[in-house]
Amino acid sequence: VSDEYLENLEKSNQLKVYCGFDPTSESLQLGNLVAFIGLLRAQASGNDVIGLVGQATSIIGDPTGLKKSRVPLSASACANNSEIFRDALLFMQNNFTEQFLPRFKSVRDPGKFNVMNNLDWNKNAKLLDFVEDIAGFLRYQELAHKDSVKLRESCGSGMSMKEFMYPMIQAYDFFHLYQNYGCCVQLGGNDQVGNIDTGIALIRRKTGANVFGLTVPLLVAADGSKIGKTSSASQDDVIWLSSKKLRPFHFFQKLLNQPDSLMTSSFIRSLSFFSPDEVTQLLTDQKACPSRRPIQRALAQELTLLVHGAGSLQASELASRVLYASSSVNQTRLPPMQALSEGLTSTERNFLVACLAHYTAPLESPIPVIHDKATVSAGPLDRLHEVLKIAVSSECDRGTSLSVEEGGVVLNGQQILKPTPGASKKQCNCTQRMCIRDLFVSSESAIAEAWQAADPVTGFSILRIGKPLAFL
Repeated sequence: VSDEYLENLEKSNQLKVYCGFDPTSESLQLGNLVAFIGLLRAQASGNDVIGLVGQATSIIGDPTGLKKSRVPLSASACANNSEIFRDALLFMQNNFTEQFLPRFKSVRDPGKFNVMNNLDWNKNAKLLDFVEDIAGFLRYQELAHKDSVKLRESCGSGMSMKEFMYPMIQAYDFFHLYQNYGCCVQLGGNDQVGNIDTGIALIRRKTGANVFGLTVPLLVAADGSKIGKTSSASQDDVIWLSSKKLRPFHFFQKLLNQPDSLMTSSFIRSLSFFSPDEVTQLLTDQKACPSRRPIQRALAQELTLLVHGAGSLQASELASRVLYASSSVNQTRLPPMQALSEGLTSTERNFLVACLAHYTAPLESPIPVIHDKATVSAGPLDRLHEVLKIAVSSECDRGTSLSVEEGGVVLNGQQILKPTPGASKKQCNCTQRMCIRDLFVSSESAIAEAWQAADPVTGFSILRIGKPLAFL
């Protein structure tokens, strides 16, 4: 019966789809892309779609899959996060329209894309009206038997009434979008089945209408854990979509370094717009030469283009060719300084220089860059000390704590601080002070020589602390 109703809706061109994104953090993350890509595919097929920013629901906090309550967010934090999510959804949709939509060969014109905020219709809701108009059509037994409630009971922690009501608020969103915009399909991760079912039941009981839910698979690691789960104690492994949380270059590199065990047909289809034939070819190439990482590279290119745009993708690929020449698709095996001066065409060099030299580069460049603000008269050691402090204090470039044991410090290809077993506890991060001078094994003259080895054409230096690299 459901298939029959859904087919009739498709034929009548009335299939409107929405997907919600609760702004419980300062950025969307990789897992959110699976549902968003599904939404964009629906748009490309000619359906109107809505990206719903869940500012109201984020104040409650979705209990799905959590053994304890989320840390409450302030109203101002929810509002700020909502603006970030809204801008990100619109930016990615624009990239999709410009870069990906021409690939689709649909017999119908693409549908409309809209972003809404559920606070708009929830902020003035009256309690008694909600109880009468919404709660009266839902059943306690259905809510009490949801997996999220059972999980809390099994942990012995119980669930607050605020969290217990979360599916009701999400159901009201579905009802509001159906009643006011004709939205008849909710899209979400397959952990959202319980919440989606509540909305379907509400609409059926209130209106007699048939609406539908579509789910997409979650991104999971080999051990079954969610990839990039933002509620984890340590968020170092989260692949953020915001360039303020993770620079596009590091976004590109993190995708490029995903394990081979994840590179399945399902993983590729969940995170890309590749055709079935292209997916098959990528799997064949991966099997033939896994060291070239063809799937990881294709996904890194595809998603950097979608999330950050064409300019950021180009800058990330150029920087990768310089900083990691031997592992880039254009393998040169040149050391970084030589790759910077010899491995790029004049056009590529000019583009890279534009990214590095702009006055906003330290904060806004898609690639890691630190402007050396030390005075000309500063000694080579003081100058290095200053840029290292800038390098390890930048959250965007740090990503995870850097250990000097993972390769030491290299400036312009010359080892300044060698890996030291005893230094593994001295992690470079913004919450710890460290006396960098005490760690160097090179003389001041050797450091001066390293500074003089800057690229003669651009004047840029390349600094490596542990594994990550940056331009100076």
